[in-house]
Amino acid sequence: MTTKEENQQFEVPFQVQTLIATLSDKKERVHVRGNYRMRLESIRRACEKAIVDYDIEMGTMKPPRYGKGQR
Repeated sequence: MTTKEENQQFEVPFQVQTLIATLSDKKERVHVRGNYRMRLESIRRACEKAIVDYDIEMGTMKPPRYGKGQR
């Protein structure tokens, strides 16, 4: 592991690191790994939404425009 990867590892919460490690464990059952994948996806979406909301609030980004039936 490079120094940059090691530094980034400390920025990611331990619980998320554990989910990632279990997701990568090929010895774990497929449906269990699938559950971890769904949990990580939910975390990713929540993080992205929080960042976009913050950027919109700070004026560094314009709100996305959705077409009819989207969102």
